[in-house]
Amino acid sequence: LDSLRILELYNNRIKKVNKDLFSSIKNLEDLNIEMNLIEIIDEECFFFNKKLRFLKISKNPIKLIGKNAFYDTHINIELRDHNIQQLDEFAFSGTKSKQETIYLDRNAFSIIKNKTFADFKG
Repeated sequence: LDSLRILELYNNRIKKVNKDLFSSIKNLEDLNIEMNLIEIIDEECFFFNKKLRFLKISKNPIKLIGKNAFYDTHINIELRDHNIQQLDEFAFSGTKSKQETIYLDRNAFSIIKNKTFADFKG
């Protein structure tokens, strides 16, 4: 899997993104897991994907984004069209300051805690 850089897994039946799911794909740059059945994104689940730059995860019934889920990443994240109601203080903890874009539109936010975006520096 050394040469795999783009992985399109949209419109399947994936229910959970656990920590080791993509860990062996070290050169992965673009991951599309939109339109699945994903409810949970585990803690530090993209920790081993140091080259990942684009994560499309929109249109999933996400309920939980684990602590440090995007730890040590530089990725542009699309989290559109979910029913996410709350973002934990540490949902984006450990993200690199080079991270440019997070799309969170069309959700059901009622609570966004104070330190959710604390690691982003201007």
